[in-house]
Amino acid sequence: MWKAYQKDKKDADQNAKVSAGIGVVTAGVALHKKQDLNTVGAALTAVGTIASLAPPPAGPIIGTTLTVVGSFLPMFASKKPKPASEELKMLKGIRIQMDTVIGNQD
Repeated sequence: MWKAYQKDKKDADQNAKVSAGIGVVTAGVALHKKQDLNTVGAALTAVGTIASLAPPPAGPIIGTTLTVVGSFLPMFASKKPKPASEELKMLKGIRIQMDTVIGNQD
């Protein structure tokens, strides 16, 4: 019975490591596509999960620190996204066209 428990525990540990690795890769890809506080926080949380797997005392301390910092970063993110310059140009072009159609020229 003890050996079955040890095997189940080893399988669970292996699954946790694989899941944490997938989380780091996913967060890294998201961070590469979009750099903001939300994705940086997710990346730090994922790296904290991996770091906590390192041997004590450094692993749990560093892992917990990174996870906590990664969890708090999205709170400081801008709630209102700023429109991209291309969107502003498009909106300005639409406004000029509408002003031309309606006859309201600035």
